[in-house]
Amino acid sequence: MALIFFLLIFFAELSENNSMEMFRYLRAQSGESVTVPCFYDLEYKHHVKYWCKGFTRSSCTVMARSDSTQAEGKMSVTDDPAHLVILVTMRDLQVKDTDWYWCGAEISGAVDDSACLYLNVVSGKMMIHFYDFMTNISDFLKPQST
Repeated sequence: MALIFFLLIFFAELSENNSMEMFRYLRAQSGESVTVPCFYDLEYKHHVKYWCKGFTRSSCTVMARSDSTQAEGKMSVTDDPAHLVILVTMRDLQVKDTDWYWCGAEISGAVDDSACLYLNVVSGKMMIHFYDFMTNISDFLKPQST
């Protein structure tokens, strides 16, 4: 699990949208579990946070909320106001779970603040390894001769 979390942090790219931040892209292997951190500003410390699935935030389906008790099922949301982060855990991922996901904070009388992530679940072994990824990035960053 520690290795998965390390790879999650290393390979994912942060996205900023207003006052919420989380990874923009995550690739996971079918059958695995992931925990996605979603950071928020102090102003949202006492707001309800949620995790939803769908192409746009306005039309996404809420999968879990911080104000509801959740059994240890396929998905859970844990709000950690001391560290201004919610941790979303998705278990036993399947290829059909590939989609856009949104981390949001409810704001009464206004549009919710949110950030999105594209989760790509692949079957079989992961095609990108740490070494290959670093090699490819290094090659990409080399000055191109003209």
